[in-house]
Order: sequence, then C-alpha cells, then structure tokens
Amino acid sequence: MTSESWSEAKCAGQLAARFFASHSQAKVVAVFERCLYLEAGRAFVCLGDGRIGDGPINVSIVAGSGSDVVAQSHVGDVVVISEGIATAPGWRLDLRRFESWVPPAWPTCVGENAIAEVIAKVEGIARSMLPLDGLLPLVVSEAVGFARAGVFERLAEPRLARLERWLAAQKSAQAGGEPPVDLLGFGPGLTPSGDDALCGVLLALEAIRSQPAARALQCLASAIERESAGATTALSGQFLSAAIEGQGSAVLHDFVGVLVGGDAARIPAAIEKLARVGHSSGLDAAAGVIIALRAFAGDRRAPRSP
Repeated sequence: MTSESWSEAKCAGQLAARFFASHSQAKVVAVFERCLYLEAGRAFVCLGDGRIGDGPINVSIVAGSGSDVVAQSHVGDVVVISEGIATAPGWRLDLRRFESWVPPAWPTCVGENAIAEVIAKVEGIARSMLPLDGLLPLVVSEAVGFARAGVFERLAEPRLARLERWLAAQKSAQAGGEPPVDLLGFGPGLTPSGDDALCGVLLALEAIRSQPAARALQCLASAIERESAGATTALSGQFLSAAIEGQGSAVLHDFVGVLVGGDAARIPAAIEKLARVGHSSGLDAAAGVIIALRAFAGDRRAPRSP
C-alpha cells in the first residue's frame, strides 16, 4: 500500500498538455501558497487548485486535492511522468482525463471611436486605483507626479514611450524600423514587469486583426524571439513564447476581448481580475494592451516622447 495521495487534473492549457506529452521527468522549481512550478528543458508548467485560473501552462487539479499536491511538494523534488501519471514524493497526479483549455476567439474589433471610449474608461478606473506599483500609472496618466518619482519609473517611462511611438508608426506610411524591445527583462521577479507588458502588446495586436497590426506583431515577435533568451528569465520567456502563439492567461484574454469588443460594462470586473494576478503582473500586462490599442485602434493623441 502506498502513502502517496492521488489527485486528478481537471483542466490543462495547451502548452501544459504539450509539456507532459514531451517529457518523462521534471523538477519542482518553485512552490507557492496555491501552486507549484515544474521545469523540464526550460519549459514550465504550473499546478494548482482551481483558483490559479486557466492559462496556457496551467493545470488545475480537481477540487479538494490540489492543495495536497502543493503542500507535499518541495523545491528540488523530481517528478516522473509515465503513461499519463505524474509521480512525485508524496503524490500522484492523473493526467489522462483533463479538459483542454483553449483561448476563446477574439470578438470583432469595434471602430476607432468605440475603442477610444473604452480606453478612456479603463484609464479613468486605473487612475481611481492609484497609487499603483508597476507600469500602469505611467501609461494611464501623464500627469501623476508620483509615477515618475522612483528609479523604476524613471527607467521605465522612456522604454514605454519608445515602444508606443514605434507601434504608432506601424499604422502609417512611416511603418518600419527595428522594434524597441528594451522592456525585455525589465523589472524584478520571475516575470518582470516589462515582459508582462510585452505579453499584453502581443495579444492586443493579434486581437485587432488588421494588416498593419499583423505586420507589427510579426516584427515585434521576431525581435523578442531573438533577444529574450539572454535578456529575461526562462519562465518569463515561456510566457512570451505563449503570447507570440496568441495565448495568455484567461483573465488577460478576457481583458483584451472586452476592450477590442467595446464592451464597456465589463471593464471594471476585467480590471479587478487582472489586479489580483501577481504583485503587479496583471496590471503590467494591461499597460501593454492599452499601449497597443492606443497606437492602432483609437487614440488620436500624438505618441509620447521619451
């Protein structure tokens, strides 16, 4: 008789399913209150209970057992993957019957005036939440003095401005030029703020679905792929790769869909959900979404100067 607890995967993202199909062994590299991360060959998967939400690398575990998996895990534990079962010291996870999570289709992008209105509403709500950490204050208000007060903000602002100017130029006859990717790896943590913002930009460009946005997406994605390996963490690089494939967390997809679809009534709830993602990761991604939409679909103001 074994002392291992048995759990069952309920839902898994496409990259998570690919992870378990491609590797026979992984290692626990991080354990948090509600989830843990496995790594194999610079690829990652996140295991946790339903509260972790859906996403490309997430695996949610059937209610009641997800906390057991996390509680019995330690950094450095080896996980063996065989015949649809992941086995670690203290637990086994059945991966044979999970539901696949696929990002929903993007809504039809509304006209520029409607986009401008929803962006203005997002900016108004975000200003009411200030003070905030991260990049969002720099994007939603040029008049907030505290937003420029720290070293982080002073270094972040010209990076955001350069990217916004480049994006705005891609919509016009001035299109071209190498995209600035100095937001890569910018900021502390496993997923730096700059990377989160770039994920938001990538998903917003895909959601707009215009030819100029598609060209900008391809150009920006190519630059990120060239530079990310030496510029940021392996985990953050995985999220960037997912965004290049058109995949992000469910809450980020919801936020992008709300904006491009002009669904103003859902904006407060969408922002609230993003605000609960990481310390500032969700709102940093929102900053990238806003930059991209302002450049391509609704902001007639001149791009900021660095």
